[in-house]
Amino acid sequence: MPRASTTAVDVHANGSTDEYTLYPMRWLALFQFAVLNAGNAAQWVVFGIVVDQSKEFFGLDTVKVNMLSASYEMLFIVLGPFAMNLFDKRGVRSGLRCASFFNFIGCVGRFVAVLWAPNFTMAMISQVLLGVTFIFAYPAPPILAARWFGEKERTLATTIAAVSNSMGVAVGQLIPPLIVTPDNHGRDRWLILFAVGCSYSLIEAFLIAFVIPFGPLTPPSSAEEVKGPGRAAVIAEEEHFSGYASSSDDDVPSPPPAASAPRHNPPSIQSDEKAPLAVALNRTVAHGSSRSSLRSSASSRRRSQVASQVLDKASTWDQVRSCLARPGFRGLFVGMALFFGCQWSCMGLMAQIVKPMGISEATVGWMGFSQICAGSVFAVPFSAWVDRIRVYKAPLTAMLIACTVLYNLFAMTLTFQPDGMVPIAFTCYVLLGIPQACAVPVMFEYAVELTYPVDESLSGIAIVWLANVVAVPMLFIVPAIIGDPARENSALIALYLLVLISFVATLLVGTPEEQLQRLAYEKACRDVAHRGTDNASRAPGTSVDDSAARI
Repeated sequence: MPRASTTAVDVHANGSTDEYTLYPMRWLALFQFAVLNAGNAAQWVVFGIVVDQSKEFFGLDTVKVNMLSASYEMLFIVLGPFAMNLFDKRGVRSGLRCASFFNFIGCVGRFVAVLWAPNFTMAMISQVLLGVTFIFAYPAPPILAARWFGEKERTLATTIAAVSNSMGVAVGQLIPPLIVTPDNHGRDRWLILFAVGCSYSLIEAFLIAFVIPFGPLTPPSSAEEVKGPGRAAVIAEEEHFSGYASSSDDDVPSPPPAASAPRHNPPSIQSDEKAPLAVALNRTVAHGSSRSSLRSSASSRRRSQVASQVLDKASTWDQVRSCLARPGFRGLFVGMALFFGCQWSCMGLMAQIVKPMGISEATVGWMGFSQICAGSVFAVPFSAWVDRIRVYKAPLTAMLIACTVLYNLFAMTLTFQPDGMVPIAFTCYVLLGIPQACAVPVMFEYAVELTYPVDESLSGIAIVWLANVVAVPMLFIVPAIIGDPARENSALIALYLLVLISFVATLLVGTPEEQLQRLAYEKACRDVAHRGTDNASRAPGTSVDDSAARI
């Protein structure tokens, strides 16, 4: 399989600049996604945080409660490739609308379960419907960031979008034990709990269905612009041949006036003979392309109009194989999948793991809420710093090392049980949220950097898919280890297993060489633009120095 690092980028300026328009609507798009992501995440952990109440009301045993918690992961394994293909072919907006629809239907399904069918089957159906939303929402942050945000804002946007999921989980850990209590967990209490989620999902569904903005009129960065022909050319051809205003494409806005055409002539991606696949990925159309080819690309691909991947000729699976051909991504792919898969399984079962040490479900809820709040506070400035330095492997590796150390301190506190064990364990668990929250967005952006110009949706979904492949068996292995009822020594074994896997993930992520292909391309574009008049006089297709232009 060819290595992407052999692909050369030829950049010609033709008077272009390195200034791109960033539209204020990008913040509305980000806000709407955050609302959807947080609401769905809050629904995920409900049954796992009020285990005993769920057992009694829905007639469940521990295995079935764990299956409800694992339903999101199991569904992602089955439908993750479909979500990958939908994002690749139809764009962000279509994916989020699909997610919003299933989120609302799943919330309604929970009402039905409480009122007429309080059993495992109906609870699982509602959980599966909600799980479809997770498939589209969790890996979407880097896609949204790339489509809307400039190169100095992408990690920040990804962080805000990813943190919304964490905040939803925090609320899902805090609120259910306060409403559905051990002393009062009848039908009325479950109805109150699910009414909150259903009302929230109704508001969110309206926003996604009717208010979510179209893609930006022009690409926000050179990395996005190069992935397809100039947006104005696509719109002009589509309008001429098929009547643009009547298009049924839900990702395509009305054509802008000529004045809004991009000022940047898209650079071209070319390959050498060693990388035949890479040239098929997101080939740029020359300005002399025929109208028929432009019409075919615009109408058949039905992409978000950000001049993004309109004419790529590689299939989704070709692009995934191209990602896996890159050593840096392989280490990230396996390492982060192990880390998050095991983390998700243990965090979802934390109330069961720490119960033998005398830590209550309510305390675990506050631990989770405080952990995520701490992580969210620090993740935003951390991501802004990463945006400035444009270095990913070292910060990500440092966060994984911090997670390994804090997991170990948490496990040792529960092992030796010193005076004040609960406050010490509480503190370690809260501090653990900081590197966890910082690692997620950096992981997503690092994956995109390593796999550029492959579609941003593919690398993130691939990592999350493998993480779920790891998490699902772990959700059954960990309860088998700790026992039912949970035993103290067995619970500690599960925690130390998490420490070991975190250490292995650190080695896998930190060892391969960092090859930031998107950054290399954007630097090449800026170098050309800054040459000014000299570059403007170059003939189209003239290459910059190979050392600056290879990705």
